[in-house]
Amino acid sequence: MKVAKKILKNVYYKIPFLYELKNGLANFLGVNNSHRDISDKAFLVFELIKKTNQPIFPMFGTLLALHRDGQVTRADDMDFAVIGSQSLSKQLVEFLEQQGAKLVGISAVDNGNTLAELSFEYVGVKVDIFALFSDKDGIKHVCPNFRKSKPSCEEVNGLQYMRFDSHFEVTYPDFNLKENESGLLLPDDPTQIFDLHYGKDWMVPKEKNFIDFAAYRFIKNPSFSVYGSSKDLNTMLNDVYFSE
Repeated sequence: MKVAKKILKNVYYKIPFLYELKNGLANFLGVNNSHRDISDKAFLVFELIKKTNQPIFPMFGTLLALHRDGQVTRADDMDFAVIGSQSLSKQLVEFLEQQGAKLVGISAVDNGNTLAELSFEYVGVKVDIFALFSDKDGIKHVCPNFRKSKPSCEEVNGLQYMRFDSHFEVTYPDFNLKENESGLLLPDDPTQIFDLHYGKDWMVPKEKNFIDFAAYRFIKNPSFSVYGSSKDLNTMLNDVYFSE
């Protein structure tokens, strides 16, 4: 059983967005229990993020759960963000791995020139840290276009690449960060984020993932997500993004 679980975990992390395909099939069959109870793990993840002493804050589904429900209970991952891709640094990766997290994925846009996301596994939870970008229009989220585009897949140097011909962008109004009572940084007005990301009815819990694409912009420019071993991913980061 342990061997089978290890194989399934490796497949899960090496094929990004596989869980979304699984969720779709489970929804069709009416047996979707992908949002498992992680309430006993969420506290540990939040403590890890606070230990970084970096301006990393909950985003997307994790932020929504905290704002609407007061806690994170059922989820298939935990989402965080930080302003600027330079904040997704070698020092951050090294610190998180020293604390027991394991790098499992990387996403980049702008033909691979801009680092957009780092994914980790910690205490059995997938933890995604997104780079957001501040410009004259607000704070922008960018991501490979897994929402509406079919990727091409290839293996390079032991890494599994999912390549897309585009990426998507969503721009949120500027916000500031403030600490909550537990010392966790949070956007001061998350409702404007929820309106643009989920639509105006975000206060109503959904039985499956729901995204409102009205605020999305789809940009024709190659992007990719890559999964593999922590060792191989760190080698790629050091060679491509963290080289002097």
